[in-house]
Formats: sequence, structure tokens, C-alpha cells
Amino acid sequence: MAVRILCDSSADFSIEEIKAMDLLYAPLPVLFGEDSYIEGENITKDEFYEKLLTNPNFPTTSQPSPTCFLEQFKIAKASGDEVVAILITEGLSGTIQNAHLAKNMCDYDNIHIVDGLNIAAALRILIEHAVKLRNEGKTANEIVDALNDLRERTHVYAALDTLENLYRGGRLTKAAAGIGEFANLKPVVTVNKEGKVEVCHKAIGKNKAISQIVKHYSSLEIDKDFPLYFVYSKETANMELLRNKLIAAGFEEANGKAYNLGPTLGTHVGIGAYGIAYVVK
Repeated sequence: MAVRILCDSSADFSIEEIKAMDLLYAPLPVLFGEDSYIEGENITKDEFYEKLLTNPNFPTTSQPSPTCFLEQFKIAKASGDEVVAILITEGLSGTIQNAHLAKNMCDYDNIHIVDGLNIAAALRILIEHAVKLRNEGKTANEIVDALNDLRERTHVYAALDTLENLYRGGRLTKAAAGIGEFANLKPVVTVNKEGKVEVCHKAIGKNKAISQIVKHYSSLEIDKDFPLYFVYSKETANMELLRNKLIAAGFEEANGKAYNLGPTLGTHVGIGAYGIAYVVK
């Protein structure tokens, strides 16, 4: 009985990575008006951000349908394989609900649905670890147990460069967005233990936001068995400033990989967001 690992598009794996890691995949569509797009199929990250700047319709995101999950689950069931689905936090998306619906429709007990309680590169860390354990021959239950521990220690800490997308997406009032932009407010956010985005610091200006992230990271006991990953949305300049400050502070692991946020999160954070994903002891 083999173990199949399933992810959604919020972890920002490329199609090439998904194939190389032998992952099952359930993408979250992004819509501009009536037009629906799936990254890697009919839109790239660069094309998404170009539309974000030029399309009169503000994008919205949706979760994979139960049918999308069901198709993947049926393949595993027919082969007698186990599935470990590691998905975007339920605090931000209905993706997990649809996965549970599909599991019930499939009527197959060997499907394990894990709320990653996180997003982006933090979710990537969980999935990469699950793949490592799968390749070592661990069972689905052993992988789930390991993930339940790891997800409590895996975090993302990031700053937004604009409040425009939060306003246009209905998550911030026009007045609050206007005051924030006028004051050059750069909120620093994380995903809390309930899997919801939480503002943990309100910095005035980009430099103070970057300094806050460096200060936060410096206060932690990092588990260096896992990578430090950087995230950014379209533009790398802010992320590279953060990286350089961490390197200057003596953190060699800041030479790690960086990942461009895809449509799932880029819709909400806008261009110029940046941050880190890491694991604590």
C-alpha cells in the first residue's frame, strides 16, 4: 500500500515540482470577473500579477470543488493507496470542507485530511517533510502524527507593502485603508494557532517593518533541521532587503530559497509583500 501526498495551490509549488515530488494536486481557481484561471494551466504568476495591475475586475479566489478532490481520491482507492492531504488552513478557506465532502462521497477510510493551519512557504515545509517521510517508507498514520507536531512549530511572519488589496477584497474599510496608506502603515502579520491571519505589529514604513521581522526572528529558538524560506509577491526588492538584514545579523540560513506567492494569496496581499517561513524547536 503506497502513500500519496495531496496538496493545494496555496503552497505555491510549480507544476514541475508537483510532478517531481509525485504529488496529487487540487488547485484553487482565481477569477477575474467571469473568467476563471488555474495557475500552471491557463495563467502564470507573472500573468496573474499583470492582470492584477491592469484588469478592471478585482480577482476573487475559490476552493477546489468536491469533484476535484473526488477524482484524486478515486485514483488512490482504485490502487489501494493511502492519501495524506495537507491543505490550506480552514481559517482562510473552505478547501478542507470540500475535501471532507469528497472523502465521504468516495467512501474510503484510507484518506487522511490534515489542516495545515498555515499558508504559503509554511505549508510547503509541511508538505516537503511529508514527502520525505513517504520516501522513507512511513505509513500514512506515521506521517500524520509527524505533521501534527510539526505544524505547531511552523510559522510565517510577513509584511504587506500595500493595503489596497485588503480594501478592494472587502477585508478593510476604505477609511481604514486610506488612513493606513497616508500614515505609511505596513502591517506585519502571522497565522495564529487557529489558522487565521493576525496582525501582530503595525510598523510605520518599510524599514521598521523589516526591522520588526528581524527582531522577531532573532528572539526565536529555530529548528535548523528545517529550512528558512522567504516569500514575496511579484517584486523581490523588499524581500531582498529583509534577507540582507538577516544575513547581516548573522543568520547564515537566510541564504535560503525564496518563493513568489501565487494567485491564491497574491489576490489578498497585493504586490510587494514579503516575509519568512520557519520552524521553531
